[in-house]
Amino acid sequence: MSGESPLKVKTQHALLWNALDKVVLQLVSLAINLILARELLDDTDYGLWGMLAIFVAIANAMTDCGLSSALIRKSVISEKDYNTAFYFNLASSLLLYGILYAAAPAIARFYDEPVLVPLSRVLFLVPILNAVGLVQSTQLAKQIRFSRLTLVNMGSLLFSGVAAIATALYGYGVWALIIQQVVLAGSKSLLLWMLNRWRPKWQFSTESFKEMFFFGTNLTLSGILNVVFLNIYSSFLGKLYKEDVGFYAQAVRWSDMAVFSLAGTIQTATYPVFSAVQTDTQRLLRAYRKTMRFTAFVSLPALLGLVLVSRPLLLCLLTDKWAASIPYMQLLCLAGIFTVFTQVNHNFLKIAGNSRMLLLLEIGKMALVGIVFLLTWHLSPVAIVAGQVLVRVVVYFSNAYFIGRVVGYGWWMQCRDIFPYAAISGAMVVVGYVAGLPVQNIYGQLFLQIAICALFYLGVNKWLHSKILSEVLQILKKEKREI
Repeated sequence: MSGESPLKVKTQHALLWNALDKVVLQLVSLAINLILARELLDDTDYGLWGMLAIFVAIANAMTDCGLSSALIRKSVISEKDYNTAFYFNLASSLLLYGILYAAAPAIARFYDEPVLVPLSRVLFLVPILNAVGLVQSTQLAKQIRFSRLTLVNMGSLLFSGVAAIATALYGYGVWALIIQQVVLAGSKSLLLWMLNRWRPKWQFSTESFKEMFFFGTNLTLSGILNVVFLNIYSSFLGKLYKEDVGFYAQAVRWSDMAVFSLAGTIQTATYPVFSAVQTDTQRLLRAYRKTMRFTAFVSLPALLGLVLVSRPLLLCLLTDKWAASIPYMQLLCLAGIFTVFTQVNHNFLKIAGNSRMLLLLEIGKMALVGIVFLLTWHLSPVAIVAGQVLVRVVVYFSNAYFIGRVVGYGWWMQCRDIFPYAAISGAMVVVGYVAGLPVQNIYGQLFLQIAICALFYLGVNKWLHSKILSEVLQILKKEKREI
């Protein structure tokens, strides 16, 4: 037990700081997005941004080639390892920028939007700016110094938000979204250099590169396939249903705030912590079963609750100008449930060093995306996104099946751990829906449904003596005393 106590404390603090990071960041992002979407930008601006998102996401995934994950996973890291990763990241990002710069006219022709040429050539600077700070960010994560990462993320988000709002106020439209991403990446790297003392030296080790690249290659390829999966729908809609892509892009922004806050908090916090016990299979399995239960406890009520309140939430915050985004947001939040659990399973495989299986699972996922898209593209944009939900359900269960074969924690055992929270969350949605039916005012309906759902969920967990709830309350009380 004495060996598990430091791990438990590290995990608790990591989760707390990551949760604080994600919650505050999403609140600030929410405020910035409200200002931009309500008053300054329209669906056409978000549509143009959505068309380019896939290219930046792929470039970011290719820049690192999994070296950051390899560094975190390594038990002993030399200075040569850090320098090798830094110069490789920088060189690969510059090479990718040159390729994307030259490809900008072809991208614009594909979407029949000439304005995408200058937009993309500025936006494609983001991977270069991100590469400059990747090693510093990796070091802080490796050292579990998430408080500094939180400060970096908060500062960069504020700088980029101010820049975006100022650009929009001067009437530059979609350029506000482009400038926001460029300033976000640049200020983040700058703050990382200010808060972390590590500086690159003129070193590059071929041996070190081969070792990290061997582990990271499969992660990179699987990462590229994953970002294609996450962004390809914007590309499809931009080509086939141009009038809907802006509404879809707005829904993605809102659903991603919840989905990737939850997935990112848990994945970022647990990966470096549990890497330390990767050789102890039983200990790792116990830790991940607990992580899965905690994930279910938090994500199921949050995302199912968002499915319930999507309509009053978007109408209250964005006005009926964005009403067409509601069905997309509901579907994306539903799909996001399975995304969060899949990300937890991916951590299993990464820590186990089974990056090849990750790659094979991603290849299978993309094949499934192609099949489902062929069955839905001619129906409607909503049908295409509904197909995305089906894909994510199948992806989760297939991942869980192979996890079971690797470490003995398969889909049936996972479902048993998840089921209690799924049942309570499902009942919560029913209660919240019935409670909101008599209320016609959308502001009143939103407030009532959120209050009823929160009280019901916490109350039932308290009544059932939920261990996860008790531990969360204990952590919060302990942190409050320390503050």
